[in-house]
Parts: sequence; C-alpha cells; structure tokens
Amino acid sequence: MRKAAVLAGALAALLGVAHAHFGEPRVAEVRFPPTRGGEAWLVIDNVGLVARAPGASWRWLCDESITPTPGLNGLAPLSEDGRGWVAATHAGAFRTADDGCTFAAVPGALTEHVVALLSPDPARADGALLGTQTIGLTNDVFRTTDGGATWSPAGLALEGRVRSLVRATADPDVVYIGHTRGVLRSDDGGVTFTPIMTGPTDDPADAEDFRFLGTHPADAQDVFAVVEAFPDSSLVRSRDGGLTWAAVGVFGDVPDGLVFLGDGEQAILATPFDGLHRSDDGGATWQRVPSPAAAVLSCLTREPATGRLWACARGATAPWLVGSSDDGGETWRPEFVTFADLDGRWSCPAGSPGATTCAQACDRSTDANCSAPPLDGGLLGPDAAPAVGDAGLDAARDRDAAPDAPERAASGDGCAQPGGPRGAPTLLLLLVLLGGWLTRRFAT
Repeated sequence: MRKAAVLAGALAALLGVAHAHFGEPRVAEVRFPPTRGGEAWLVIDNVGLVARAPGASWRWLCDESITPTPGLNGLAPLSEDGRGWVAATHAGAFRTADDGCTFAAVPGALTEHVVALLSPDPARADGALLGTQTIGLTNDVFRTTDGGATWSPAGLALEGRVRSLVRATADPDVVYIGHTRGVLRSDDGGVTFTPIMTGPTDDPADAEDFRFLGTHPADAQDVFAVVEAFPDSSLVRSRDGGLTWAAVGVFGDVPDGLVFLGDGEQAILATPFDGLHRSDDGGATWQRVPSPAAAVLSCLTREPATGRLWACARGATAPWLVGSSDDGGETWRPEFVTFADLDGRWSCPAGSPGATTCAQACDRSTDANCSAPPLDGGLLGPDAAPAVGDAGLDAARDRDAAPDAPERAASGDGCAQPGGPRGAPTLLLLLVLLGGWLTRRFAT
C-alpha cells in the first residue's frame, strides 16, 4: 500500500497545480474567527478557504497555495491582527503571516505528521492546540503560544491517533482528548494531561469507540461524548470532568456534532442518517427535530454574533453546501449553495504564491469539473495518492469515512461534480457508515 501511494503521489506531481486536489469537495469545518471582524470561514478539505465578510460576497483561497498535498483539515487565524494563520494538513502544519498569501511549513516534528484537530485558544489570539494522526509514529498533542511559530508536545507518546479534541467553552484551559488507546483531560490548557474514564464505570467503552463531542457552556466539567457502535450508539455525559459517566440517549446512528444555543438550555445534536435532535433541558433528554432539510448535516457551529446555527450538508439530496438556521434547525436558509456563488479569488499581491498558484488552479466558480481523475483506479481512495506514505490514507479513513465518502461522476474522466448531486443510494451510504465505524474500531 505504501509503495502504491508513493508512486501515485509522484504521478500526481507530474500533473502540476492546474488541477484541483483529488476527491469531491467536503466542508471540514465552519469557523467565525474572532479576529476577522465577523467573517465566516468555510474550510474545505481539497478546495481551500472560502470566506465572506459581513455584507460581502464569498471569495476563495485555493488549497494548492496552502499545502502541497491534498488534505486540508483545519485553518484558523492565530494573531491579534487576524493576518497570521495556521493550517493543519495531511502534510504537516503550515503558517502564514501575510493574510494567507504565503504559507511555509512549520519546522520540526510536525513536518512528519498528519496534523488535524486544530483548536484555537479563545483566551489568547496566538494560542492553539492540535493533534496528530500518523501511522508509524507516536502521536501527541502540540501547543503554541506564539501564533504557531513553535509547537511544544505534551509528551503523551500516544501509540494511536488523536481522534477527538474538545476545549471547554466555560474554561478554555480545560481540554478533553480521545485517542485510540484512551481518553485524557487537561486543566492547564494542554500542558499536562491525566487519564479519565471512557464511559460508565460499570461498563466502560473501548477507547476506539469513544469520541468527545462538546461541553456545556456553563460548566467545563459537564462534558458529552459518543460511544460509537453499530447499529446503535450512545450519547454519554459526565458532570465531573470525565471521572464518571451516564448515558443520556441511544441513537440508531453515530452522533457527530453537538452545539449549545442561547443560555445552554437548548442543544442540537447531529446524526448523519437520523437527522437533528434537540434538547430543551440542557442535554438531559432529546427529541428529533422536524427539519425539512433533506440532507446529511454535519460540522455544526454556532455563529457568535447572532447565535445562529450553521451546518454543512452532504448527500444526494443536499439543497446547499452550507446553510444556517434561526430556529434550532427546524428551518434552514442557504448561505453557500454551490461554487458558482464564489465572487473571485483571494486578494494577494502579484507574484505571491497565493496569487500565482491560485491563478493556475481550476476556477470552481465557472468549472464544475475541477477534480483530477484518480490515478489508482479509485482503489486507494480520493486522498491516498498524494498522501505522505500510509499516514494520509489512515487519517482520511479515520477522520470521517462516513457518510460522505467522495464519489466521482460517471463521465468517463473521473472528475467529480463539486456541489452537484452525489447520486449515492441510501444503502451505499449505510455500508460506508458501517465500514467507517469498523475502520475506527479496529485501526490502531
């Protein structure tokens, strides 16, 4: 597998940057960076950054100018002026000091890692945590206090990947992480970690099945997680920082997002196939939301300025790529429908990488076929070819293998149709979900 990935990566390099990175676009996260004056950021794994300032149109910074290989996992400003950013990618961590126009690899240990789970510190503009997900190396949680110029490992020497990282809303120094061998909590912003339980003490879950979702906004010790299983998964809650747990819901699905609204009494839980669920009692009980949005909703986010709920949509019947809701998910309005909504590229000085590289990249606002054809016949998956050895393959499978596995249009050229109908039948999506769970369950 490693030889095939390296060979395919070499062939991919010969194609040049005129093609967009492999696979169908997938929104990895929706952010509202506090130092960017109300901008909405859509971080899309093999597209790059799509951003919109209040009252303006969506603009695009291509991922080819950020990372040399596919796999943009996270992107966030880490400076007071909002011009210094850090990107978490399959090829390591990258940093820019000029508003995204010139990125350089962060030197040191992170150059060898698949980097993901980027979590900025809301208490300080230049602080953040990230986790690594690399096969063949010991993984860790890294911390920066200088805008991403240097990163200090926590010294965890994890045999498995960091699978979830949640920073408490009420106290950003309280951090919860889950990895393939256990779960940990930090009370000092990620400097040190101590082990905690994986679910109820009388029946703890395997660490491979345990993933943190979020915390209550009023209490850093009140944390929620999912115990993944097939066909039913459990939502569990701890009120003492992970020392003891109790189940608060069972779903015929795998919850993948949790957001608290307002004063914390109302919460929204996203499940891929069972839709949204809402709690009106702070997370104690849950009811299904009668949402008309015929799509798989993920990457739930609360817009700080308005309290509005945002989500990205996936699936054959997705009416938009990113939408928002003012009523707890019952009704939605489109925010970013297709790449035709783009109104130009990122503004960068002539001659900068952000200008020259993105000028050569496929223009997604006018060309619906922006993905290069698979070099491996599709056997290695959309992100496998240019990945760094098998690490990128594993991270791609582990991150979110279900339910939105990228597919390519049956046009004969292997090109994906960004923002268009996926055409995946429900049975296939269910099989992908099961396959993703099995991969997370048995991978080490």
